[in-house]
Amino acid sequence: MLDELGAFFIIRYFHKDNVPWYNCFMGIELWIYVYYYSFILQNKRLLAFIRIFLWVFPVFWFVVVFIVFGLYKWNSYVAVMECIMTVFLSLCFYYQLLTAKKLAVLKTCPEFWIATGLVICYSCNLPFIGMFQFLTQNFRVLTTKLVGMIQILNILMYSMFTYAFLCRINTRKL
Repeated sequence: MLDELGAFFIIRYFHKDNVPWYNCFMGIELWIYVYYYSFILQNKRLLAFIRIFLWVFPVFWFVVVFIVFGLYKWNSYVAVMECIMTVFLSLCFYYQLLTAKKLAVLKTCPEFWIATGLVICYSCNLPFIGMFQFLTQNFRVLTTKLVGMIQILNILMYSMFTYAFLCRINTRKL
């Protein structure tokens, strides 16, 4: 949510391109998502992969953002990696839920709602985000319409995050 608010203020009040903001924030965002999954996933090989990823990814991000693409050009490599990695880890979590010996009550399982929000948002964003630079250069009108769809997906994802935080609140009936 901070990324969307920051991007909005950059365009609205500074009248500048927000691509550098997204290029920087995508790296932070993906690192945080992977770090989050390191706490809820239990597969030892997957956790070893996550630990390696958490050390290697910042180097990859720095090279791709500052050397390969540059800060002011859309970084599709990190964007696609963010979508694929987030959906992959969410699906691994779903598999863990399905194969667990104890059934989880999904209504009160915040991890499920966070994973669901991430899967919906990032699986739908993947085709558009990967071609964003091409679409911006060649199909400007279509791009602006698709950006509106991404905002709707973000609202849906953040609504599920909100529900995830609220489903842990215990209320007593009097």
